[in-house]
Amino acid sequence: MEKISIIKQGQVFSLIKSLVGQANLLTIPRLFIDYTGDLESALLLSQIVYWADKIEGRDGFMYKTYSDWRTEIGLNEYSVRKAANHLKKMGILETEVHKANGNPTVHYRLIAERFSTSFLQYLQKQNLKKPRNENINTEQTLTETTLSDITSESTEKDNASSLSARSSLVTGVIKKYYEVYRRVTHQEHPPLKEKQLIRVKLELAKFADERCMDELKYFEDLIEGHFARTDSLKTDFNINHFATHGIMENLFCKHLL
Repeated sequence: MEKISIIKQGQVFSLIKSLVGQANLLTIPRLFIDYTGDLESALLLSQIVYWADKIEGRDGFMYKTYSDWRTEIGLNEYSVRKAANHLKKMGILETEVHKANGNPTVHYRLIAERFSTSFLQYLQKQNLKKPRNENINTEQTLTETTLSDITSESTEKDNASSLSARSSLVTGVIKKYYEVYRRVTHQEHPPLKEKQLIRVKLELAKFADERCMDELKYFEDLIEGHFARTDSLKTDFNINHFATHGIMENLFCKHLL
């Protein structure tokens, strides 16, 4: 009997080990729990962030039935509804009901730009609460919270801080670029994807900090210089091209020094 018991214990332990394998785990960044205020909202947010760029849906929307959610993250319909409503009140999630497989199904879309800005502001507030000898490594934090896909080209701490401080200036620069683009090309600037817009904003904010460019007029000179280029490089008149450090640095040296 004792030998049989030992064998069964070994089998049970092997089963437990298989259940805690990586494929069976649900990953919730610790900061998401503090950011959202509850475990279920953090779990739903983490999963939506995971699927955000992996499912091609209607205008960025993905759909999951409540049965899907139950299977995927273990939350019942009530918990999913409650968590989704909380994320909607935070302004970082949109939901719409459309038919999927012939049945009305809730579709979800992460508002990536608003989420990234909101989360970065949250990190900044947390940093201010820390004693001066304790620093939050923003680059590491963003990577651990899966924001690396959203801000893959600009995850430095200075970028995050400058984005909030330079928000008004950056908005003005983008608006001005679109105006000049319309004037020069006689057409509207192609729409940017949310990830592209985030990268552009971060790059503009970072460059403004590096060069102490606190006024729109300085960027206006760079923009005009960008559209004045007629060299053999066949300049790409697009804000994605303009808002790169090398391009802005060259324009700065040529037109503002």
